[in-house]
Amino acid sequence: PADSGARDSTLPRISLEQVTRAVLEDNPAIKEADNRWRAAKERVRQANAWDDPRIGGESRVRRFVDVPPNAFMDQTLTVEQLIPVTGKNLVRGRVAAAEALSIFEQVRRAELDVIAKARAAYFRLANAYEQLEINSKNLTSLRQIADISRSRYENGLESTANVLVAETDYSKLLEARRDLERSSSDAQSQLNTLMNRDAFAPLGAPGAATMSEAHLSVAKLRDITLAQRPEVQIARAKIDMEKSKLQLARRAWIPDPAVSVKGQRYNDAAQAVSEFDAGVSFTVPWVRECRRCPTRSRSRAKRSVAAVARSTRKNRNHASSCRTLPRQARPAGAAGVREQPVQLRIGQSIVPRLDQRATKPARPRSDSARTPDRLPSRRR
Repeated sequence: PADSGARDSTLPRISLEQVTRAVLEDNPAIKEADNRWRAAKERVRQANAWDDPRIGGESRVRRFVDVPPNAFMDQTLTVEQLIPVTGKNLVRGRVAAAEALSIFEQVRRAELDVIAKARAAYFRLANAYEQLEINSKNLTSLRQIADISRSRYENGLESTANVLVAETDYSKLLEARRDLERSSSDAQSQLNTLMNRDAFAPLGAPGAATMSEAHLSVAKLRDITLAQRPEVQIARAKIDMEKSKLQLARRAWIPDPAVSVKGQRYNDAAQAVSEFDAGVSFTVPWVRECRRCPTRSRSRAKRSVAAVARSTRKNRNHASSCRTLPRQARPAGAAGVREQPVQLRIGQSIVPRLDQRATKPARPRSDSARTPDRLPSRRR
């Protein structure tokens, strides 16, 4: 313990701001989430772009019949481009943008989780250092008391019980110091791991950190939660994404034209291009109706599921924020917020599953129901 304290004293002290900055810059989980967000941003530009043009060429290899001059083409070059007049590429871009926003909120969630872990580990480390300092002072005092009691016992001025009590208290403080050193080592290892460093790398003593108490009301907590909580923003982004997918499924019924330009050269022509043609082609999406209907049904169902999940998250966040407040400050009915399980079936509506313990309404029984159809004959 003395060597550890001397080694920590030679290192510079670390502050909470330094730890937070190092975690945000070097944490692997944050880097992974940030890379996924950058890839999602690139997909937005790719989704907004037009389809690639198509180029085709043909050339005569060998002709086995005799034909008159300029009767057949020897070379043909075709260029075709799909024109998105229905705006499907823009809708695909909105889908990709909503997905990118969802991934961005996941990055924020990863940052908040890592920062929360780093701050908790930092305060545990600071608390361990403070406890070790107090423990050292107590050990010094008890060591002096034990020495005085032993000297008085040797001179016959103290009883054996007092000496044993002093020695026992000193041993208990030594055991408590080992526990504090283990807690300090665990906090240092967690901080090094969060900062993407070696778990056994030495860390300086934490600086003085103050914790300010936040005085927030239930209404303000609710507004902050709905405006800044990543899960709520992810649910909103998913709703926008499913709306765009539904709009894209509806626009799939409208074909986009493909404009083609063709240049041809005849077999006995001196010009480079003997004939220049242009054309327009369309797809026919109305032939196979079964290919479009399930897509729209799935989009509607997913949008409904996202809306229900968003409402459930609101209730859960509201209930969790209320649980952090005193019982007198909780609004009425906050403790009774429950989640409704949802069952999804493709092509059907969203049906909440009822509680199996729900009581069924009792059917009234008439007198005829209690009376049998045939009465037994009376014996004579």
